[in-house]
Amino acid sequence: MVVFDDVWQEALWEYIKSALPNNNKGSRIVITTRNVGVANSLPCDLVELQIWSLKSAWELFCKKAFYSEFQGRCPQDLRQLSLEIVRKCQGLPLVIATIAGLLSTKEKVELEWQRVLEDLNSKSGMNSQIERISQILSLSYYDLPYPLNYCFLYFGIFPEDYSVECERLYRLWIAEGFIVARGEMTTLEEVAEAYLKELVQRNLVAIKFAFAEHKECGVHDLMHDVILSRANEVCFSRTLDGNKSRGAGRRLRISGSIENVLKNLTESFIVTLFKKFKLLEVLDFEGVPLNILPKEVGNLFHLKYLNLKHTKVKILPKSIKNLQKLQSLDVRETLIRELPVEINELRNLRHLLAYTSNESSFDYSDGVQMHEGFGNLEDLQSLTTLEAHGGIGLMKELEKLRKLRWLDVSKLTSETWRGICASIRNMDHLRRLALLAKDENEVLDLEYISSPPRFLRDLQLTGQLQNLPDTIPKFRNLCGLYLDSSCLADDPCKCLKVLPNLETLVLLRNAFAGEELHFEKGGFEKLKDLLLEELDGLKHIEIDEGALPALEMLRLYQCPLLKEVPSVKHLTKLKEFVLNGRRVLKWN
Repeated sequence: MVVFDDVWQEALWEYIKSALPNNNKGSRIVITTRNVGVANSLPCDLVELQIWSLKSAWELFCKKAFYSEFQGRCPQDLRQLSLEIVRKCQGLPLVIATIAGLLSTKEKVELEWQRVLEDLNSKSGMNSQIERISQILSLSYYDLPYPLNYCFLYFGIFPEDYSVECERLYRLWIAEGFIVARGEMTTLEEVAEAYLKELVQRNLVAIKFAFAEHKECGVHDLMHDVILSRANEVCFSRTLDGNKSRGAGRRLRISGSIENVLKNLTESFIVTLFKKFKLLEVLDFEGVPLNILPKEVGNLFHLKYLNLKHTKVKILPKSIKNLQKLQSLDVRETLIRELPVEINELRNLRHLLAYTSNESSFDYSDGVQMHEGFGNLEDLQSLTTLEAHGGIGLMKELEKLRKLRWLDVSKLTSETWRGICASIRNMDHLRRLALLAKDENEVLDLEYISSPPRFLRDLQLTGQLQNLPDTIPKFRNLCGLYLDSSCLADDPCKCLKVLPNLETLVLLRNAFAGEELHFEKGGFEKLKDLLLEELDGLKHIEIDEGALPALEMLRLYQCPLLKEVPSVKHLTKLKEFVLNGRRVLKWN
């Protein structure tokens, strides 16, 4: 099945029909549109989506408005007002969810409900349904406190239907000054995460993808239109798309085809940009065909955020030492393999992200090399991925980075492994950790991590383990575990099932070298996602009745000796089962 979503061009079918021949093999093409003219231009059956019934609308409203109290049910004294509010939403799920999300933040008294109903009544006289919906959705925006309103408007910086990495969003919000500190015990990143959580709870923003600690979010098309309209009102941002300009403000987004970008993005243009706009605080070149970062970047003394991800930049200029306010530097998926020693002078740096995919490498990626002295970056919270070429001296530098929350180290040997294990004992704030061996012959002995960081939530180990130690129960807060090339001879389930908060388990490339995995009742109480891939010796998977009570996704890839598909009849929470890339079962 092929889906073309939210189509606006009536000529679309003429463009694509030759690539989609009718060969009578039962394939399906689904096209969705909000434009009646587009729908009528297509040579196919039309299905007009109906508005929700009052019963369905009421159930959604109660679920969203009272999710944290009254057991998801409407109290009797608010029932009549709530029904009137639901009717005003005209059976449109997005409007229902948004208004219910707004009410979920209000005191559950008639006066608050009446005010929202009066606001809805004031919008009901508008001519266009789209205009009416837009105005209704705007009510939730106007209810946002500062600085949540600016955080919400920031989604207008991104294109329609764009999914943005949540952690990238946090770094941008912080660089823009939207995030207000809440005391010494809470980081700005944690405050930003709380802000996003509130926007999600209000149904203004949706989490579009989530796998362990990696999350992406975005807004609905209609909500994006609302954001652009409100952003224009407050001169929040300006967009240049080809020859068209929209909006006004201190933030500029340049978009368009690759051809247009290439034509304008010359080195001389970049140099001029850096010379003229010396007050820049945020510079995001992600995905731009940029080959060089000129030394004039050192003129941007106020720069807090620099993103070069997915560019072709090879070298960072020495002038980068002038960026003393820089908080976030992202050079992932670039051609940079070594960071200049001048990086060590950026004392305000909080996030240093640097790795590149490389399928020929043992761990499928290349990190970066750093010079001695990077231990001076004492505010660093994210460091990924550091190549362990400096031996024990490198590990001594790591010991100084006590605020790290995310650390990835690659090219580890048995010697540097012992050093890194000693270093992480003092990293009390560490949440995410990836330790990657130099090659398949290096052994990572977990006995050296006798006292793991107590807040560690995400752990990736690539390299031989041989066995899992008795200290595994000490990883109590672990939510995600990724074992790659571990060559475990014994069934790891017997050891890992005691982890009380484990939600994601990934076993890759002979992480388990045995023949049978047995998931017993009483273990893995919170496990939601299980991925088994390239386990060459695996022949049988046994899942007891009552085991894996919370499992939602099961994925099996390239296990050549697996004799039969495991029985999933007892997995009552299972939503998706994928076998070698093919979805076997799917429940909504």
